Amino acid sequence: MALVVCTMCGRAFINGPQGENICSACTMKLQDLYPVVRNFLRDHEKASYTVYDISRILGIPPRHVEALVSMRMIDTDRPERALREDSRRTPKITPLDPQTTEELLKKKGGS
Repeated sequence: MALVVCTMCGRAFINGPQGENICSACTMKLQDLYPVVRNFLRDHEKASYTVYDISRILGIPPRHVEALVSMRMIDTDRPERALREDSRRTPKITPLDPQTTEELLKKKGGS
């Protein structure tokens, strides 16, 4: 165990045996966002998205999506998602309203 800085919020904390560099408060936020991102990807499984596409469409910070990927909560190795960048189209989807996004980010001990 060592003192590390959370890659999400910048707070210092003592990391546990998992060795993640994300504090427990940010981990809880990510666990709340995970179903939103998972459901979006499941509902649009034939399309291919970048971290920034998902961030823009769902109205959440890119680093939150990147953290879900780095924690292996989001699978990036599915071959059907590996479409060429120039042939990929992002569907017109209305992003979450700002109030819902803010509630998700602040839920369970947010800052």
